[in-house]
Amino acid sequence: MGRFDLILEKKSIKRVLLLYKKSFYQTYFLNSPDRIPTLGKQRIANFKEAHLSHLEGLEKIEATLKFYGISYDKAHRGNKINFKQYDLIITVGGDGTFLKAASK
Repeated sequence: MGRFDLILEKKSIKRVLLLYKKSFYQTYFLNSPDRIPTLGKQRIANFKEAHLSHLEGLEKIEATLKFYGISYDKAHRGNKINFKQYDLIITVGGDGTFLKAASK
C-alpha cells in the first residue's frame, strides 16, 4: 500500500487542487516578451533552467495523481480560488505559494 492509498483510506478526498507558481521565466520571457528585462544571456539561461525544473516537478506530481486515479483541478496562485471547496491542496512553488493556500 502506497502513501496515497493510506491517505485516501483514512479520509475521503474528493476535491484536490494543484496550486502552482508561475516561474519568473514564464512571466517575463514567455508570456510577456515585450517586457523582457535587460539581463545577460547566462542569467536568462539560469531562469530557463529553473523554469524547466519547475515544469518537471509539476509533471511528476500530475503523473502521480493520475496513476492513483485522483482527479484534480490545476491553477496558478494568481487566480481567484475558493480554497474551502478542496479537501487537499498540493502547492508547487515557493513560500508564497504555500502561504497563500495556508492562509485561506
